[in-house]
Amino acid sequence: MPLVRIELFPGRSPELKQEIASRITQMLSDVAGIAPGATSVIFQETPPADWFVAGRSHAAAAAHGRID
Repeated sequence: MPLVRIELFPGRSPELKQEIASRITQMLSDVAGIAPGATSVIFQETPPADWFVAGRSHAAAAAHGRID
């Protein structure tokens, strides 16, 4: 029973999340033969100020015009 966890910045609509979850579920069914009812998808929204890469938050990088 796969659990797919997607971490992203806030702001995606419920409709977009539904589409993403549906496509991931379908892909696992098509490719791995996993029954759709066995797949769980969790979206974790993390604000840019709490997401760090190379020691800098995305919020700080955006404030300085640098998002790599």
